[in-house]
Amino acid sequence: MKRQFFGILCSLSMLTTMAGAATVAHWDFADDYAVSGGFVGGSGLSDTFVLGSTDLSGNGNHLTAWDPTWMSFQSDSVLGDMSMGPYDNNTTGNWHNNYPAAGTNSSGSNPTGIDLETWTPSAWTIETVFKASTFDTWNNTIIGRDGYGLFADDLALAPLYFGLRPNGVIAIQYTDLGGVNHNLTYEAGMTAGVWHHMAATSDGTTLSLYLDKQLVNTLDMAGTSTDTSLAYDTDVNGDSYAWTVSRGMYNNVNDNPGEAHVDRFRGLVDEVAFSDEALNPSNFVVPEPATMAILGVGSLLAMRRRR
Repeated sequence: MKRQFFGILCSLSMLTTMAGAATVAHWDFADDYAVSGGFVGGSGLSDTFVLGSTDLSGNGNHLTAWDPTWMSFQSDSVLGDMSMGPYDNNTTGNWHNNYPAAGTNSSGSNPTGIDLETWTPSAWTIETVFKASTFDTWNNTIIGRDGYGLFADDLALAPLYFGLRPNGVIAIQYTDLGGVNHNLTYEAGMTAGVWHHMAATSDGTTLSLYLDKQLVNTLDMAGTSTDTSLAYDTDVNGDSYAWTVSRGMYNNVNDNPGEAHVDRFRGLVDEVAFSDEALNPSNFVVPEPATMAILGVGSLLAMRRRR
């Protein structure tokens, strides 16, 4: 009886979180067309908007792949059949081929709410649930923001990298609107083949890094910049650069959105979410994998789908 009551309390707490989270974009890679082993679409569709994952926030920041063969699906979702989205597919984003990558394309998805590509909040949260299969020798970017030249001391850096570095180190690095680059890491010593929740938050003064909902490191940004808000870049055509999944950008000296694609992550990504608040761990949009397994909140998620 006590266990049942505890479960009800946890569910009510999560419902409150879901109602209050100011979510800007949320991808769960479980759309109704997602089939394990299948790709986003046919071949030869580079530079064409092909829906890769629906934005569950309602803002219309849908995810696409420049070449559909760069993004596939696998039946290894840590959420099982309790998908966070409105679909019932037990799938996750699979990033194992030679050029794993997906990203936003506002000119193709035509956001009707907040446009993620031009989003520059002072307070924010970025979350993901992932399982790495390998660790490359440099950045393994799970979530990136393309661009060039925002940080005067190293023009090659893109506006943001969030992911893994060698030897199981997790990292968030970004250049703010004031032109200052902030770099926060934690030597997690993680190994491949294990699901993890990772989050980075900023309240404008403190940059925080979380692993499996545990605060692991912080960076005091007070007085370091005139504006610590997230920054974005535009290409030679004046279009905003993309947010990416499973790929970073480095040294895009030619200011060409089709170049300098590096720092690829290889593994599975089950959830990605962006919020315009510095959320507490109890309010994260994406549940920590172990929490989902323990609570078994199928009916809770069904209620969320009806929002």
